[in-house]
Amino acid sequence: MPRIVEALADCLEAMRQGEDMEICLVMYPQYRTELTALLQIASLLRPLPPEIAPSFAFKERTKVQILEGRRGQEGSSLAPDQRPGKFR
Repeated sequence: MPRIVEALADCLEAMRQGEDMEICLVMYPQYRTELTALLQIASLLRPLPPEIAPSFAFKERTKVQILEGRRGQEGSSLAPDQRPGKFR
């Protein structure tokens, strides 16, 4: 693997763990110009949030809560004379 690719990989990993870009550039002074451009692009892309999806446990808990809520509300939201099938 070319040395700059290794330097870029090291810097990206260090930045992912919270290291400042300048620290990475100091570690590889011979690639400073190239790495600066590449790391700036990477830092622009990094803030994009990962795809967020609810966990299986959250889905199951929510499903139970919804079903329990429905059972508790069956027929109680309408006055007796306004329920379906009832005429005045």
